[in-house]
Amino acid sequence: MAGFAWVRRLAWSFPTEPLRDRNVRRLWAGTSLGALGAEAFNIALIWSVVERAGIDGGFYLAAVILLTALSGIAGGALLDRAPPFRTLALLDAARAVAGAASVYLVFVDAPLWTIMAGAALVVMTRPHIDAAAFGGIARLDIGEQARAGANALVDSTFRMARIAGPIAASAVALAGGSVTVFAFAAACFVLASVLVASMGQVGGQTGDARRASFLSDSTRGFVVAARSPLLAFTFLSQAVNAGAWYLGFIFTTALIFEASSGGSEASGLGGFGTAVLFYGLGNVAANILTSGMPLRDPAKYITAGRLVAGFGYLLLSLDFGAAWLFLCAALAASGTPPADLAFLKLIQSRYQWGDVAKLCRVKIIVEYLGMRVAMISAPVLLSILAPPLVVGLCGLALLAVGTYGAIYTWGMRRWPETETVTREGAL
Repeated sequence: MAGFAWVRRLAWSFPTEPLRDRNVRRLWAGTSLGALGAEAFNIALIWSVVERAGIDGGFYLAAVILLTALSGIAGGALLDRAPPFRTLALLDAARAVAGAASVYLVFVDAPLWTIMAGAALVVMTRPHIDAAAFGGIARLDIGEQARAGANALVDSTFRMARIAGPIAASAVALAGGSVTVFAFAAACFVLASVLVASMGQVGGQTGDARRASFLSDSTRGFVVAARSPLLAFTFLSQAVNAGAWYLGFIFTTALIFEASSGGSEASGLGGFGTAVLFYGLGNVAANILTSGMPLRDPAKYITAGRLVAGFGYLLLSLDFGAAWLFLCAALAASGTPPADLAFLKLIQSRYQWGDVAKLCRVKIIVEYLGMRVAMISAPVLLSILAPPLVVGLCGLALLAVGTYGAIYTWGMRRWPETETVTREGAL
């Protein structure tokens, strides 16, 4: 049984203390269902694109990603003025409607651009889902330790969905292909909306009282980030990491399994779902282990996370079969949770709740911009390079960003001390 010691460690490290609070329990349950639906939806969407358009599907995905980034910039100025958990419930309801529309469009075999138009609304909510969840947690009156646990709990929920989502998508696809997966996702969104709405009004959950101009509200997160070299580096590294994930893992892996499926949608979708499952396993394991760490120096965890991910992608580029792909996917995934949890610790300890929501949204926006750049380049890169070489390029990009961070974190240079803004002193 000694070989399972690491499993016991993961179980004991799981942050259950915040679940004693009723509102945290409902938030966790709601975000769990919403994230499960989102992951299943994304798998069905990407498979539909690859199946219908091949490598040219990158252009369709790039268009949706651009809309997501734009919605994050413009929508945040409006949504931050409403109570965050009410916003979260409404977003889940909107995703349910869009999910139901996707079921119909795929069922009638509508043109791909109409399917993408229906799916765009689901994808476009992502920046606001994270901002509402973590911005709401920042305003709960539950104490700093419980708040840190709630951060880890909800963050791990998004990562656990990368395990449960592919499993559910692969199983549901056996009953009717991508149509049934879209239907499953829509049902999850409905339940998530009901659970979050049942939280009601809780302490501190009012809208952003500031009534700045629309332009000022839209750009506030970027202005705050520009004042902090560490935050600027963090957002740059998140953009590169997201682009590497979407191009070097998600899109390339879907192409690999689609080419080897022999025309069987269930077989190819099942293999793709298994690869995403292993990525999720690495994500969750790293999240649970990191959640028990003090994260006193966020820069170290952010930098180390990018270096680990880059090394994982380099190994993933070595074509040694499906089993190797699955294991290296888990390793590449393990670099993201330390960086993300360190980012949350950084902003929630140094900025007021209004800026926390905006910085969470900036994180998602820059991630989607990184994915857009990656997907625009995907058709060109994959037309001249074999998929494993594209994966290797993604790994090198992450190692370059991690090396830059290491120069400031462990090298002769240091991040400026002027970044130590406190929650009380933030504007």
